[in-house]
Amino acid sequence: LTKSLFSPAINPTIDTDVTYQIELCPITPPSGSGNAALQNIVITDNLPANTVFVSASNGGTESGGVVTWPVVAGPVYPPACVTRYVTIRYTDANFNVGDSVTNNASVTADYLDSSGNIGPLGTVTDPITHPIDPIAAVPTYNKNDAGDPVGIDGTARFILDLDTNGTNYPSNALTLIDNLPPELQVTE
Repeated sequence: LTKSLFSPAINPTIDTDVTYQIELCPITPPSGSGNAALQNIVITDNLPANTVFVSASNGGTESGGVVTWPVVAGPVYPPACVTRYVTIRYTDANFNVGDSVTNNASVTADYLDSSGNIGPLGTVTDPITHPIDPIAAVPTYNKNDAGDPVGIDGTARFILDLDTNGTNYPSNALTLIDNLPPELQVTE
């Protein structure tokens, strides 16, 4: 079981949506002998106190600060995984930049052994702890040519790239502007 930040890719800030990915993957032992198929999988996420639940994928519902997803009947064999997402918000009324937060996912399941017998996996947990960072809202931007930058052969092609992976606060009304010299005419 692994839990990781999905969006933003960097530590979150206050008053913006934060999406976590929870992934359960049955593994094949290093010796390669046997696969442990999982069934009756129940994934839960204990949200940090005072967070605002926004949404959960795959029919997950929140009650009392715990997100629970419908049972995955299975069996799920390696290398297949069960992946779920939960989106929450750390509000400025309850959190401050610099606070450390812990979000804990857990799973219970049964496994099928090589004889076809069912055994309980028990509870497996994976917490993720990270700070709440200051707003990082400046994306990176670059422009490159795609082969013929001056249009000698008739058409110049440029690639505009906006990368928001280093941001943790959403951009509103974002506009990309490319100031072309008067000698160039936009064709598409």
